Amino acid sequence: MVNKKKTYISIIQLIILFYIKSLYSLPETNHNPAKSLLIKPESEIKTIPFSNQKKPKIIIENIDSATFLQAEEQSKGIVRFFGRIKVTLKTGYFYADEVIIDTNRKELFASGNIEYYEENAYITVEKVIYDYEHGYGIFYNGKGYKDPVYFTGFDVKGLGENRFELSDAFFTTCSSQKPHYHFSAKKIFLFDNNEILALGVWYHVGGVPLIPLPFYYSNPWGTGIITQFGYSNIMGYYLQNTYQFSIPEAYLNDFLPIAYRFKLDYYEKTGTFFGAELYRFTPSLSYIMDLGIAEFKRYEISPDFREKNLLRVTNKILQKDGTYKEEKYKWSKIFSLISYNNFDSKKNRTQKLTIKILNYSHRFFEYEFGGRYIPDSTIPALYKTTEPGRGIIQNQNEYVLYYNDRIDDLTINFQASRIKIWREKSNFPDSKYIPVQDIIPTLDISKNIFLGYIFNLPFYWNNRFHYDANKIYTDGKPYYTTHTARFETDLKTYIGFYPFFSFSPSIGYGGQKVSPYNENMSDDAYNDLVIYAKKQSYEYWFTQHQLILGPYELNLELNYTRKDTVREELLDTSLVNVNGFNNRQKINETQIKLNFFPVSYFNLSAESIYDHREFEYKRPYLERWTYPIVRTELYINFLNLFKESRYHLLSRKRIHISEIKISNDYVYDHLNTRDHSNLLGISFIMSNFDLIFFKRLRYLELGYYWYHVYYQPELDHMRFLAKLDIQLTRNIYFEMEMESRLTQPERYTNQNNQCQIISGSIKCIPEEWIPESQKNTTFGQDIINSTGINGSEKRQNSAFNIGYFQGSLIFDLHDWELRFGYELQQKSMLAGVNTINVVNYYDNKIFFSFNFIKFDIGGLSRRPSKFIIHREKVNPFDIAKTQFYIR
Repeated sequence: MVNKKKTYISIIQLIILFYIKSLYSLPETNHNPAKSLLIKPESEIKTIPFSNQKKPKIIIENIDSATFLQAEEQSKGIVRFFGRIKVTLKTGYFYADEVIIDTNRKELFASGNIEYYEENAYITVEKVIYDYEHGYGIFYNGKGYKDPVYFTGFDVKGLGENRFELSDAFFTTCSSQKPHYHFSAKKIFLFDNNEILALGVWYHVGGVPLIPLPFYYSNPWGTGIITQFGYSNIMGYYLQNTYQFSIPEAYLNDFLPIAYRFKLDYYEKTGTFFGAELYRFTPSLSYIMDLGIAEFKRYEISPDFREKNLLRVTNKILQKDGTYKEEKYKWSKIFSLISYNNFDSKKNRTQKLTIKILNYSHRFFEYEFGGRYIPDSTIPALYKTTEPGRGIIQNQNEYVLYYNDRIDDLTINFQASRIKIWREKSNFPDSKYIPVQDIIPTLDISKNIFLGYIFNLPFYWNNRFHYDANKIYTDGKPYYTTHTARFETDLKTYIGFYPFFSFSPSIGYGGQKVSPYNENMSDDAYNDLVIYAKKQSYEYWFTQHQLILGPYELNLELNYTRKDTVREELLDTSLVNVNGFNNRQKINETQIKLNFFPVSYFNLSAESIYDHREFEYKRPYLERWTYPIVRTELYINFLNLFKESRYHLLSRKRIHISEIKISNDYVYDHLNTRDHSNLLGISFIMSNFDLIFFKRLRYLELGYYWYHVYYQPELDHMRFLAKLDIQLTRNIYFEMEMESRLTQPERYTNQNNQCQIISGSIKCIPEEWIPESQKNTTFGQDIINSTGINGSEKRQNSAFNIGYFQGSLIFDLHDWELRFGYELQQKSMLAGVNTINVVNYYDNKIFFSFNFIKFDIGGLSRRPSKFIIHREKVNPFDIAKTQFYIR
């Protein structure tokens, strides 16, 4: 009896204890903003919060009845509660019909119509197991909303206070009642900062699984999935997968990337490819890393004689023993560009370190696996290797290390580089990159000193030192090395009477020494190198003067340069010197340039160079002039036609662009008193204008270039460019890009080019004897033939060649895009009995792609924001070239 009484008393004490705790529950947390997805919770009892010292692990409320199941010493045991119970946890609260608490293990079990609420989260589950001592639990068979996704999963684990883990789950960010798309995954992690990490993912559209993904990552700053499937004459059926996302919070880290891009491709005829790109852009550390591996399936292209002008691709390669078999090769690529900057304002010191690695295992790597679709609104689009994003042949590998250190007026530049070029062998596996040049190191030190004013004129004393060690290879082996050391010092001043006159004279003295070293040369070749080195070892006087007459709008610019050697180790003179010619004057020339800038959007200049040097034999006066060049540049902004200033694009409320740029370079042949050549370039850009029949013209670019040789028209070359991005309806877009060239413009004339003048009469070849590729044609007919409408033979023989064309119809369906497109690319291959013959052919592709692209900057909008970046393209392959360094 006594034990029973103690048991009843213990149960009553527990009930009173939990009842009292319910009166002092924590304040209610904020509900998920997606109101339509939430069931309105029951009215709650107003409570008083606990102090931080007495804050409970969990709080039980709304109890109808309770049962004590087991009692142990120290009043620990299992208690079962019934009713529409509310349980408040550290991160949220849930409702359940039954709750069991094991006070010994400090675990909570809940079941029956469970609804879990947390800030920006709502989940319904069948049962809950929660460890209230450590603050995590498992929700079984859950579904609901955890910003920014809706999901269902067999197991939902609340791991800690900042993330969920789902197993075998379905999730989507589509807010439609019947989602257009969704993802299924083996395991998903949902974080409080709206980040999503999923493993073993399938991407479904309309309930159909379409795209497998090894993983999926998303955050409020956006993510992008681009999958393209198509068929190519050369590649066969192919599948390209691109996944890209950004983590801007990594900006605060010292070295982590802020953008990622992963690529996984399959090509039926050419192989498989996997690549990864990492990007970071910060004032101190920036880098681009592009890594890739591929399994290349070698193929051959042969004509199919059953159908005229049709090419066939096969992976069966003829072997030396006469058999045919497949050949596969492992290829890799590394492109890395790393830049580190450090600025110390107190010491007025700037340091910069740049490392560039361009390493391909085979020159056809980009050619076979580099072409892919890159949206213009992404970071990788700024670094397209070619204008249309096509693969190129990489004949050179390069490794560069560059360091620059500037302290006040002292500048130090250090650079080391290696260049390797591709060597083609008759046996395919034997082809490889071989070294051709090492420049280790290149050192430049300059010190500029301001001496002060003399007769009210500023005087500067400039000192420069240069050293390089240049190793040259032949057949991949060291051949010879030259060491060059040079020192210069000069005085410079400036005289100016603005705006009519300015004069900047300088005079200096210098010396250089070239030392050769034999690596693998013959004695005769090395002797020639020694003679060359002695001729390049001397001291010299030099002058550099610049004179400008006239204001900025119209001025004449004269640049005079002279360099005279003394104390030469060996004079560079002719073997028979009857006139006493010593050839000590290395440079003596004047560059004359006339500039005309009447308005800010029009430039006109004419320039030529006159050579004053003395020669052993008399040189005619006209031969001392270089071909004069007349350059014309015109820019017209149709939106600000009569305004001198141009608004910056970012300063406009709405980005409208309508402009044309025209440049023309005219060259005159003064020796033969005739026109030499002319290069004309016209570029028209128009963007963001509403249309009458369509919704909006988002971007239009038209380009035309013509190189014309007056005395030899067969050398003429024309090039046409066109880009179009038009919004047809609210959700349908059309994109097009074309690059073409005209290599035989003389065929558009009415003359028979197969004619010659014999004995005063014109003799012409009969029209039927002239090959189709050389016959005259009209521009309109040739354009039609180049499209292939009249057959592949007409297209092959057209003068107007379409080098590249891509057109795609885009459907913007909520957060993802569907693209249907056609691509045509002109390629060439070596063929015939020798490598001189080149056969041109067209590779046709048809494709469709699914693009799951979400640009949600900082979580400001639930809808994707599409934008156009108007900028010049950047080619990272041109950065840190060995022949450039900063002085």
